[in-house]
Amino acid sequence: MASADRKSEKALAEAQSAVRASGYMNRIFLKITGIIMVPFIINVILSRTLIAGIGDLESAGFHIGALTSFSLSLVWLVQVRISLTSAAPNLMKVMMRAFLVKMVFLVLCIVVSHLYFEYDRRYFIISFLIGTILSLLAEVWFYLVVNKAGKSSPAEK
Repeated sequence: MASADRKSEKALAEAQSAVRASGYMNRIFLKITGIIMVPFIINVILSRTLIAGIGDLESAGFHIGALTSFSLSLVWLVQVRISLTSAAPNLMKVMMRAFLVKMVFLVLCIVVSHLYFEYDRRYFIISFLIGTILSLLAEVWFYLVVNKAGKSSPAEK
């Protein structure tokens, strides 16, 4: 009888640990969602300040670059949210799949924007690179935090 009690206590402890880990991962996801918004806000602020000094084509290029970069970050966030409860190696696979999906999405965005909009390509590239590099830093931070969380117990945090 004591053996059965220990097994049920162990199962209960494992279930409680999984619930704590899930809450911890949700908090990390909320943080990364806020962090991903920062590059978009920076690009919008830059584009608003640049409007006075540049023409409409340059401004449009900057806006389209910011929106494209932000859209790619949202694609990554959706993929991470789907696999949030996975282990860190599985999350890395998701990030690699996200990279491929982001490249396909990028090509589609560029083709559509080139066909239907007129804008300065240089400002598009500048804005897109600013947003992408800052988003990449946030994604790497997220992976490092998740990897660290997998090595230590969330109850310790």
